[in-house]
Amino acid sequence: MSNEILNLAENEILNPVENEILNPVENEQLELKGSYNRALIKLIITATFGIIIFFVNFNGAPVFNYLYKDIFLNKIIGSRAAFIVGIIPPLMLVGNIFGKNFAKEGSFLYNYFKDDKPLHFAMYLISTIFSAAYYFHIDLPILNLIWTPEVGDVMIGDTLHTVIAISPIAMAVLPLLASYGLLHIVGGLMEPLMRPIWKTPGKSALDMVTSIVGAAVVGILLTSNLYKRKEYTNKESFFIATNFSLNSVGYCTFLITYCGLISHFGPMFIIYFLLTFVMSIIIVRIPPISKYPDVYVDGEVQTEEMRQENLHYSKAQLKKALDAGVKQADGSGNVFKDILFGFLGGCKVVTGLVPMMMCIGCIGLIISNYTPIMGWLGAPLTPLLTFLHIEEAGTAAQAILLGGVDLFLPSVMIAPVASEATRFFVCIVSLLQILYISETILPVYFFGIPCKFMDIVILFVERTLIAIPLVAAVTHIMYTFVW
Repeated sequence: MSNEILNLAENEILNPVENEILNPVENEQLELKGSYNRALIKLIITATFGIIIFFVNFNGAPVFNYLYKDIFLNKIIGSRAAFIVGIIPPLMLVGNIFGKNFAKEGSFLYNYFKDDKPLHFAMYLISTIFSAAYYFHIDLPILNLIWTPEVGDVMIGDTLHTVIAISPIAMAVLPLLASYGLLHIVGGLMEPLMRPIWKTPGKSALDMVTSIVGAAVVGILLTSNLYKRKEYTNKESFFIATNFSLNSVGYCTFLITYCGLISHFGPMFIIYFLLTFVMSIIIVRIPPISKYPDVYVDGEVQTEEMRQENLHYSKAQLKKALDAGVKQADGSGNVFKDILFGFLGGCKVVTGLVPMMMCIGCIGLIISNYTPIMGWLGAPLTPLLTFLHIEEAGTAAQAILLGGVDLFLPSVMIAPVASEATRFFVCIVSLLQILYISETILPVYFFGIPCKFMDIVILFVERTLIAIPLVAAVTHIMYTFVW
């Protein structure tokens, strides 16, 4: 089902413009289905709403947060969130059994589960057991850990409540950014900057900004959809999803506050942002990213000529960007229909994502909280942190490794540490890791980004090892000369 889960979104929500001309020849008359003015108005209206939803604050947070959290999660779903999260795994388990063994070919259940592998069945089964253990407080060895605050409350009672709300709303409103012209205008304007430095199309800047103002999973959703639409190659989509899916401003504020560093929020966020750029410049040029092919979803190879287009700013380049946007708006579908199908596609995504995150996330949290494994894994980092003069290096090393499980865990472990410099160091490193099982690793893998799971693990290690010396240097500078 992982290969089919976004079919609805790909085919109905973000309709690609057939034979799309991203860079029309200068002075060539655009071939449009309708009038130029009508397409331009559609572009302007949808872009305006998209910008308002993702980039304008309402009550101190982006409008998107208000839509998915205050309206959809708190008011519409409300107290039913726990029931929805709890019932999805057993429904998927029963559906998989009937769909794979008893449903007629071509039926709804057959089509829904026909691509499921034995691994999917295992995750449905385990997540069903975990769901029952959490909601009914099953007091058996291991299962009694599921309903502890450190495991079940973090994953089932908090993270998954957000997931069931954010995915449908995100896929409903993402077309406003991606399907009616704004994406191509941003791409045309940013291409001369993004392509030489990060080896990505200019439109990838939109993925990054969407993550920062919305949530990392929204950026991953956008990247996945654009890969399916042949906007990104295998290499580009993998790199963008794992390097540009940044933590939102709101979540950064929460973590920094939790670590007792809110008085330094401004400098810390700027440092996080700048170091992300520096690290991504390095990572795109080394394995595993560098080994991935620049091949589109249909098998077409990206040529050097494609990569060299539009690398210089000019009036002609601005006109090409606008024309590409107008052409996309002209060939797009009905906005209200796209929003509806986007919402339904997001609901379908939730049914597959919840069991996977519940299964793997809870196991990861049990390992990190109730076994010495993370301590063993963090042991090799302790001498490095000691060499870099990080105080309480042993605690800091374990906290950093916990970042691979959940973004919040390093802050939980490091918050009681007396050294403010160490808290600063761990907080920034954990933000720069980007890849966490509970929030980004599974969506990257599940949403159809072309990659191997082991390569995601390697990327996590790379990001951690690159971040440590960079953040250590910044920590000493800030706490020696600035603060």
